Amino acid sequence: MKRKTNQVNHRLHLVLTQEQSAALTKLGQELNSGSHVGTIRTAIDVLAHIVEGASNGGQLILRTADGKEREIIFVPLIPCLPHKHE
Repeated sequence: MKRKTNQVNHRLHLVLTQEQSAALTKLGQELNSGSHVGTIRTAIDVLAHIVEGASNGGQLILRTADGKEREIIFVPLIPCLPHKHE
């Protein structure tokens, strides 16, 4: 596969809980992304839009099929001390 000119190679070693791994797999199936990498790329793009919108005073509102709305409050991640992997 030929790399796009705006892509960079960045290797990651990702440790997930079982719940996170299951969520990643389920999201990949729902998005028909074809790979975990594709799902993670999509998640990064979506989160980037959310962070940008929240930092500019925007709101994230989810509306269900029956018209009910709820606001998703974005709370920035607080840096924490590194933990040891078990």
